[in-house]
Amino acid sequence: MTKGQLKKLNVKLDSILEHSNTFFSTKWENLFTTHRATIEILASINAKFIEESSKVIHNSKKRISEVTRNVEKLHQEDNEASRLGKDKGKGISEEEIDENANMAESEQAEREKKDKDLDELNALQKKLEAEEFEAKNA
Repeated sequence: MTKGQLKKLNVKLDSILEHSNTFFSTKWENLFTTHRATIEILASINAKFIEESSKVIHNSKKRISEVTRNVEKLHQEDNEASRLGKDKGKGISEEEIDENANMAESEQAEREKKDKDLDELNALQKKLEAEEFEAKNA
């Protein structure tokens, strides 16, 4: 089922539960068997949706914290590398130029990884916000 279908079922469940509460004041036995079965099915679906949403939110938060740690680590390494670069002094030998050229390739790979992690982080944050919004409105 899609999230839209689950949301519609949730709205129907709320409506049915409201109507059933008025009947419940008389007696549960007065409800038709089909209404009772429908309510039980919708309640089960709603419970499963909430459970799955909670799992997704938990996993998303976990992944976001992992990506955040990776980004912070890369940022820290970049800061250390730039500090080391500034401490070398003005004179640069040909060997250092060759080393810097090789480092540039590895730094490029690190930057691409960092950008990818940032993109994942942003996507996960948006997904988490959307799921939390849906969970609040459900």
